[in-house]
Amino acid sequence: IAESAPLERVQELVRYAAGLGVEPGDEPEKWYPVRIVTPSGEVVFDEPVPEHRTVRSVLQTLRAGATGRLSLLRGTEVVPPDTKFAHLGLTDEDCLSLVRRAFGSYTPWTDDVQADHLIKCLIMGPAEVGKTAWIHAFSREGFIESYKATIGVDFKMWGLKTGFRLQAEDGTKLKIQLWDTAGQPRFRPITNAYFKNAAGILAFFSLKSRATFDEVVQMLDKALTDHPSTRCFCLVGTHADVLDPEVTEGEAEQFAKERRWPFFAISNKTAEGIDDPFYSLLDSYMDDFARR
Repeated sequence: IAESAPLERVQELVRYAAGLGVEPGDEPEKWYPVRIVTPSGEVVFDEPVPEHRTVRSVLQTLRAGATGRLSLLRGTEVVPPDTKFAHLGLTDEDCLSLVRRAFGSYTPWTDDVQADHLIKCLIMGPAEVGKTAWIHAFSREGFIESYKATIGVDFKMWGLKTGFRLQAEDGTKLKIQLWDTAGQPRFRPITNAYFKNAAGILAFFSLKSRATFDEVVQMLDKALTDHPSTRCFCLVGTHADVLDPEVTEGEAEQFAKERRWPFFAISNKTAEGIDDPFYSLLDSYMDDFARR
């Protein structure tokens, strides 16, 4: 066109291309075939993608609000999420395998280096629902039979006290703070101040008490209004070992699903599911950070 069109026409086309973000001389973007299958052989993705697209973006598309962690395997090797498809050199005959796990993989790290992220996690909920007991069970300090009220906020720093720190699959180093807040209403003005810089909230109630479920819903509504910067939430129902709960797991799960939060029923006494809320919240944090 530039060789035969009038100068005015060429200038018009250049301005139009610039408006689209295309500079003169730019080569057209390359596209690569991507075929993804599940372990059962089902094809879940089969289309060309532009060279700039990353594995993470396709995984987010495939996840589509479902729970669990997705990974792509090429052979037996996990493909790092930030890998661009242009760097994989896929052909029409190649395919990647989709693997779904309940949670991401986190491993302890002890190197004398600074953490990439300091994660402040608030433990919130009414009194006597088992918040402190969960921390003891989760940190393998045993189950607490007797009840002792938390006064204000109890601070537990993983990494300073136990040397336990976590590294995500992509190499991101995390250090975690657990802030155990008091459940009694008289302490709410004090604990409210500790929401600053909180990355996430583990909201507890007891499955054997509907009153605690109603109360934690009110607490969550207030937290969402007063602290919009806190974006990661997980609803936790304790006393999963009781035979006749006032709140069923199905009801709590439906409530959490409507708000796009994960829900877990746990038992501090039997240790059923005690790790799940924590690692689910870490997954939510990592996903939220990747979207920023």
